[in-house]
Amino acid sequence: MNAFVHRDYMENGSEVHLDIFDNRIEITSPGGMVEGLPIQKRDLYHIASRRRNPYLADIFHRLQLMERSGSGIKEIMNDYKASANITEDRLPTFFSDESDFNVTFWNLNYGVEQSESKGSNREVSDKVSDKSIGNANLSDAEKQILSYISKNSNITQARDRIDRFHSCFILCDFKGSK
Repeated sequence: MNAFVHRDYMENGSEVHLDIFDNRIEITSPGGMVEGLPIQKRDLYHIASRRRNPYLADIFHRLQLMERSGSGIKEIMNDYKASANITEDRLPTFFSDESDFNVTFWNLNYGVEQSESKGSNREVSDKVSDKSIGNANLSDAEKQILSYISKNSNITQARDRIDRFHSCFILCDFKGSK
């Protein structure tokens, strides 16, 4: 969403590129940082919010497709650092110049044995038992969800993010019909 909201729409003929590889996803958006300083020279946790397209950002925020302003990069970094398979070389990489902004999201499961990546999910499933679910102060729907997760250790946070990312693209078909 950020690539579409923060891109430079004044560059005629430019477009957002989403390139998907086995080990990474690369997103390139027209327009560098609004204030001009390349992102690779910035502290990723302390970037002031500057919106190139404030009305578009407001619309996406009201549709709950974006968080509050200025939280995106910090959220991405925190989510990656909290992942089970994270290593320093697999943190997202950001690059900008005067004409483009590029982010690379590394696939944390690429090259990892299947049993390794399922280990952390099994630990979560073991902690969430039917007995603990029944004693919790939860709605029936929340109890059903937790029960399903506890019985299906292959459910991951990454899969949830992919599904939400896919849903956003379906909702925001920018090509539209003519």
